[in-house]
Amino acid sequence: MKKRKTLTVFFMASGILMTIIMILCIIPSNSLESVETVPLMVTDFHMKKVVGAALINEKGSVALMVQDGEIEILDAPPEMVFSAFDRKAFLYQMAHLKAEKSFCSVNDWSQYGLGESEEKAELVLFLMDGSKIRLFLGDRAPIQDMYYLRKEGDDSLFLIGALPARMMMYSLNDFREENVLPDLSADCFADIRELTMHHGEEMWKIQGENKNGKVQFFLTEPVEVDLSWRTVTEKLFAPLAGIEKLEFVSDNYEEIFSQYREDEIYEIILNVKNEPRRLLFADKKESDVHAYYCANPESGQVILVGGEQVEKVLQCSPMEFLGESLYSASVADMEMVTVIAEEFRGEMLIRGQGDTLRSTCSQTELGQEETIRFFETLTMLPPAEPIEFGRKLDEERLLTLYFTRRNGTEDVVEVIPVSERRCAVVINGKASFTTYTSTVEEIIRTADIVF
Repeated sequence: MKKRKTLTVFFMASGILMTIIMILCIIPSNSLESVETVPLMVTDFHMKKVVGAALINEKGSVALMVQDGEIEILDAPPEMVFSAFDRKAFLYQMAHLKAEKSFCSVNDWSQYGLGESEEKAELVLFLMDGSKIRLFLGDRAPIQDMYYLRKEGDDSLFLIGALPARMMMYSLNDFREENVLPDLSADCFADIRELTMHHGEEMWKIQGENKNGKVQFFLTEPVEVDLSWRTVTEKLFAPLAGIEKLEFVSDNYEEIFSQYREDEIYEIILNVKNEPRRLLFADKKESDVHAYYCANPESGQVILVGGEQVEKVLQCSPMEFLGESLYSASVADMEMVTVIAEEFRGEMLIRGQGDTLRSTCSQTELGQEETIRFFETLTMLPPAEPIEFGRKLDEERLLTLYFTRRNGTEDVVEVIPVSERRCAVVINGKASFTTYTSTVEEIIRTADIVF
């Protein structure tokens, strides 16, 4: 027993020692004595003090100059149109460059890709007083998504984030005005009229409408069903709006996408404010960066975009948009819910709002919380699977629900058995999905007790 305990302690100590060794291997060995972990500014200049910049990397060189308040790119081909936003964002980022960490007393710059002629990029900032700030970009660091950086005249080794490092690797093309991704923000979601996704033989379509300020989305292919605005926004439109451009790739999308099989290409057709846009996506294989090619066939342009956000969109399934229930409504909008099952019929009369919300179910009075819980039970019809197009349903109803609103409108939800474990849910005459028989039986049991 004593021997076993000794071995256990030995292995625990060995594990802790190995962890410490791994951490020490990550941090530069010649910087252990003084490590600055608080973010600090490598450069921090007011934009009025910056008159230009020169960038040199493996893609070529770019020179920018501030003239009469405008940022111009020098010696560029006259046919190229450049983005004013990208030029300003670049110069601002380089003039306000933040280091996430810094290490002191570096002896061998080459182990960080910062030896003479080893740098990935060199940036020179030209200031109003005639002075220059020279920065050098080194290798990618083994911790997080950071890169090594050296500043001329400073013995410190800096770690900077991926965004400024990526900007230091810009080519002339990365400053171009591109027409690939749509200008999509949260304010535009209400203006989305259609989104169609094609991938191989799979296809689904969502349509939207805005009636008097009320936005609704519908799944129209492969089946027809009303969707939750919040669910569609969170799972599809927000990730789509968050897709980030990494770099410009080409003016010839066919040259890039001809290398992919048809089943490797995703196609999205997006209609915002009745302006359709077609986008193609393909995974950039064998890359250090998780990224996708994104093309607008109309403009012919191709850009590289971040893979994480893209996959949130491309891997969406129509089932994800349905929410927790096939039918959703607010109890505060209701005046009455009629429940009809094989052996009983009951009416839930709803009155009041907020703290005064109450209901009467036959002779049973329900308070606010009880009313909400019972209504949630009656509307809990989780999606199971799509119903085959054209499938005929029996006339026998296991459960029928009439939801009468205070404004006089009414929804009819009919539940029809299609197998031992599944029931079709017919909402106002339309059936697109099944739900679970066990869930329907639980609704009936609960309603029977309440009524």
